[in-house]
Amino acid sequence: MTKTRAGHLFEDVTAQKIYSHARSLGLRPNPPRHTLNYPTFSGDSYQFDASFSLGDDIYVIECKRTKMPAKVHIHYFNSQIFDYLLGAKIRKQNLLMKGIFLSTVKVRESSMIYAIANGITVIDPVSPPMEYMVSTLKEGSVLSKAMKELLDKLPDSSSILDFDRVRRWSASDLFKEYRFLCKRWRDELETRTYAQS
Repeated sequence: MTKTRAGHLFEDVTAQKIYSHARSLGLRPNPPRHTLNYPTFSGDSYQFDASFSLGDDIYVIECKRTKMPAKVHIHYFNSQIFDYLLGAKIRKQNLLMKGIFLSTVKVRESSMIYAIANGITVIDPVSPPMEYMVSTLKEGSVLSKAMKELLDKLPDSSSILDFDRVRRWSASDLFKEYRFLCKRWRDELETRTYAQS
């Protein structure tokens, strides 16, 4: 199987799983590779590997199975999201769009920082989503509280274009905090597994 075919197969299978899971959770999923019908700044429209709505929030997902650096893919993915956000902004409409970048290879630090600054969640073999990590922790634990505090600091699409709002934390600092909490989470899982064996 060629790399291109393997990449498309990964995208297809992942998009179908997201669609099925979103339906089972009562979300409003779009079919895989759906083109979103919202106005954009450029007048163009974009197809995403997977997408669904939760309340007024739209989640768009890009799946990549490639050895190429993710940087180019994340930048392009972000430009598509921004085109929709700017399209809504010039029409004085509210559009909340959250990007999720799913990669089978580790994403480099500079790309992770760029993604954090732009409100994109990156999921790769060493970067689990914060929400998942919190769900595995005891409610009210020190680590759970620290992760929830970090989640509150992360920018989202509603704040990206609000230029009057001053950002209190740099994306680089947020990334360092995320990596630190990831390590603590893994250590806790390892300790819990060891205690159970």
